[in-house]
Amino acid sequence: MNVTLYSLLTALVVSGIFSLLLVLLSFQTTWVMKLGLWPLCFLLLLAGLRMWLPVEVPFAKPVKLELEKSSAWLSQPLWGELSLGEGLAFLWLLGILFLLGRLFAGWKTHQKQMEAWEEAPEEVMQLFHRCIPRGKGNVCIARDIKAPYISGFFTPTIALPPVHWPEEDLRLILLHEWQHFCNRDQWIKLVFYGFCCVFWWNPVMWLLKRQLDQLLELRCDFKVLEKLPEEERDSYYEMLLRTYRAIRTTEPGRAAEEGRKQRRLPWPRFYRHRVIQRFRLGLNFGLVGNKGRKAGRALALAALFAFVCSYAVVFQPEPWRENSIQNTATMEGSAESGIIQKPELSQMAYTSVSHERETNDWLDYYFLMEKDRIMVIVGNEVWDFDTHEVLFTLPENLNLSRTWEESARPSAVCLDEKGNLVVLFARAKDHMAWIERFTKGGVRQGEPVKLDGLDMGEPVIMGEEGEGYFLPVDQMQVWGNRIVLRSSQNTFQVFDEMGRLLYSRSGVMDFDMDSQGNLFFLTEEHNQTTLHRMDSAAGEEIFAVTQDELYFHLSAGKDKVYLMAGDAIQAFSSQNGEWEEELMTLPSQMNGAHTARFVVREDGSICILAGAADGQNFVDIVCSPQ
Repeated sequence: MNVTLYSLLTALVVSGIFSLLLVLLSFQTTWVMKLGLWPLCFLLLLAGLRMWLPVEVPFAKPVKLELEKSSAWLSQPLWGELSLGEGLAFLWLLGILFLLGRLFAGWKTHQKQMEAWEEAPEEVMQLFHRCIPRGKGNVCIARDIKAPYISGFFTPTIALPPVHWPEEDLRLILLHEWQHFCNRDQWIKLVFYGFCCVFWWNPVMWLLKRQLDQLLELRCDFKVLEKLPEEERDSYYEMLLRTYRAIRTTEPGRAAEEGRKQRRLPWPRFYRHRVIQRFRLGLNFGLVGNKGRKAGRALALAALFAFVCSYAVVFQPEPWRENSIQNTATMEGSAESGIIQKPELSQMAYTSVSHERETNDWLDYYFLMEKDRIMVIVGNEVWDFDTHEVLFTLPENLNLSRTWEESARPSAVCLDEKGNLVVLFARAKDHMAWIERFTKGGVRQGEPVKLDGLDMGEPVIMGEEGEGYFLPVDQMQVWGNRIVLRSSQNTFQVFDEMGRLLYSRSGVMDFDMDSQGNLFFLTEEHNQTTLHRMDSAAGEEIFAVTQDELYFHLSAGKDKVYLMAGDAIQAFSSQNGEWEEELMTLPSQMNGAHTARFVVREDGSICILAGAADGQNFVDIVCSPQ
């Protein structure tokens, strides 16, 4: 299970539906009386959990949503090398820190206010201990508040405004506030505020928070009413009425001291509805519990079923594309086929230079890319592809001629953005594969990372005992903080920096990344080739365009993607996968050799690594535009 941009979108939609249903049901007092309180509290819990657990399970079925614009806008530059997606993530983090800071500042302010609180009179404390014999807490008089409330998570303090309460009202107030502590309402509000801090940009969370406050008050009322004799329940709501009047009065304590007339503030409409709802439900206390059983149980079961089923789908916005197999707008071709037809354009002229070299090891046909420079491994040396000049020697801990301890040896190698060697090791003893990073001098960088779920096919056993074995990995590249691999059986897998499998697909012929970090790969099915692009910020697929020819190799440039078919290299748009031009016909130096790799560099030159027909040598070809 993993969290993706699409699973977060799905969680947002499902949680929003639950929240709207909760608001509609809880706003209507008659529905609350029919359903009861606990099903609504359960629905609130599911809405919060669905937003808090936006995971995508392996069996989730994607539901395509066609949009006019794809999520590629997230990778658009915002400022310097900072993309829009990274900027939004930074803004998200700032919002979280701001709300947590506000919570901390509010807590510090409350601590200072508590220092000015006065101890309640002795008769109030005696009443508290009579009402709540086992209560371990305190009662204080706070001149800066208008309504009673309870503070504290472990040892509570009940704060009372400076109002003269009748003894019966005071008893009921103490019972009400103590019930909040027994219900752990402070903890519930704190946890839910944490939800709001993380998803502060989602208005649904703040809507749920407001409904939570009302449901907690209703639950507290019902718990107190259950403990009171039936003849005292009317007194409870008379106390609430007098308390609400005190809340509406401006500074009741100071007005009484100065002999001024107390002014009452108007109630907001939503607040007035809450008050009326509390009284209506209290007057029908007996009916809520009796009628709420069957209907409430049915609602809870239906909500739980919808909650579980919501993980079986994931919404995937799909960009609206002309010239794709889905929308079948073709160029000078048949609209019925859904395949892009390419007009004939002239190709550029190239001059070619080639070098031959012997093959010694599985790693000899790996390209090591460092900016626009291409290097290849020859034995234990690394050569410049253009000149065959020796650039450096592999460090001793990567020396391919050594005897490998515990039968472990390199299976794939590439360079990361810092120029370090990224090496995939495999060990026959426990069938384990892991990634290690080294400087070119052999200094290990960081800890080894085990790849969980790696599926690169059956290992290849080396000739002599002790030489170990290697996995038939055709390609490996670093993609941001991810590792991308493709096996000789065309299994394509993406792992995160912790070695967890993020994506797996079969039938991938080739892949490459452009300078913006976008990943392109080719898939083949039913003798048709499809070009895919995955976004660098979210790691999600942007487009998948089916072509009218079979292509086997791919190279990603700055604004174009180059595909090789037969004896020609053709250019396609990296924005939408549309065909643009035929770049060149393969040079005569190929002479029956099969292409293993090719790269189109920013200066327009093309580097082709070809395997000779005899299978004993490589031909390194550099084609430069005239």
